[in-house]
Amino acid sequence: MSKKELHQEKILYEKTLKVSLDTSALKKAFANKEKEKKEILHILSNPVLKSSKIKKEITNSGIHISSQNMDIKALNFLMGKILNTTFNITMLKIKRISESKSTLEVKIKW
Repeated sequence: MSKKELHQEKILYEKTLKVSLDTSALKKAFANKEKEKKEILHILSNPVLKSSKIKKEITNSGIHISSQNMDIKALNFLMGKILNTTFNITMLKIKRISESKSTLEVKIKW
């Protein structure tokens, strides 16, 4: 093998290694179904969200969260927690009812 071929193989190996490490990190972040389930249920059990009467439907593929009467403080808390984690959000609907109330619908898959 010539020096040029060896150098090209080394570059290819480094690229493959980087992709492999990135894939591994993504798998660790998104592949743990039980961890995600536990984390979202922990967030939903927070006292800030009690007055919102949040309905949750848990399935094998994810969770559907909805509330018809959520105050702004609770909505800000929930969105801050959900959007700053590695949840796979497939649907997010927020509709304003009044100055301080809104409706929410979120689907998260795992």
